Amino acid sequence: MATTHPIKTSELPVTACHVLLVEDDPALRETLSELLNNRGYEVREADGQQKARANYAWTEVALIDLRLSQGEGLGVLREILGQQIGVECIIMTGYANMQVAVQCLNLGAFGFMEKPVKPEQIFQFLERALERRSLRLQLEQRMREVMAAAQLNMRVLNERVQLLEEASRRSEQLVHLYQLM
Repeated sequence: MATTHPIKTSELPVTACHVLLVEDDPALRETLSELLNNRGYEVREADGQQKARANYAWTEVALIDLRLSQGEGLGVLREILGQQIGVECIIMTGYANMQVAVQCLNLGAFGFMEKPVKPEQIFQFLERALERRSLRLQLEQRMREVMAAAQLNMRVLNERVQLLEEASRRSEQLVHLYQLM
């Protein structure tokens, strides 16, 4: 069992972040889970792809072991990113090579860490992943607001065009009536 160290309040996340930890090594999974919980993160654990699926919608950041005994980490990565639910994924592996790292990043992973992972490295990755997620969600919200404003502007513009068309028709009617006099 991992040793816990007291942490400062300033080290806690502002709000509890939902971290899905997908790791098939029970000892490492327990150690990482305890480490993250002690830092204020809410953690759900899965030892493989099938158990991970039940937690995708809950997850904000996923820490995924690349090589799992039940499924593969790339499968989890693909599934999460395929659902487009705004989850940032960080891949961990003890079998790192540049080709695999590039493949993971090209698929959309936020980061790639080589095992053994250091606690501060995990926290830095998590903080940056949460920051990117927050920025992406803010951007998506702004885009929705711009689209709503554009739709409103189009409605107003259409109403004005209709008013101008109606004014033009009435003007033509008045000209016609004036010519009849």
